Amino acid sequence: LNPKQAYLSTATISVDPLSVKENTGENVSLSTFPNPADDFMFVNFYSHEPGTIEITNTLGQVVFSEEIKNQNLKKIDVRNFENGIYFLSVKSSTDFVSKKIVVSH
Repeated sequence: LNPKQAYLSTATISVDPLSVKENTGENVSLSTFPNPADDFMFVNFYSHEPGTIEITNTLGQVVFSEEIKNQNLKKIDVRNFENGIYFLSVKSSTDFVSKKIVVSH
């Protein structure tokens, strides 16, 4: 075998893609404004059951989390967030909806 050459006879690759649903879910709806946000972001959501609203940074660290009930308009203070991309999600026992948000001061 030549060390400068590589051969691959068989490969199996499994991919578990990150599923990001925006604005729709089986029992959950989600919208945000403004996006990008400077000081406050408003999150409008509806869920058939209680759950959690969560914001994570690109490293997967939770920077905001709060329990929610059914329909709500939530004002979130993002003044202490670093500039960048975040993922806002609404989770219940049966649903998960996520949306990319941007904070830009």
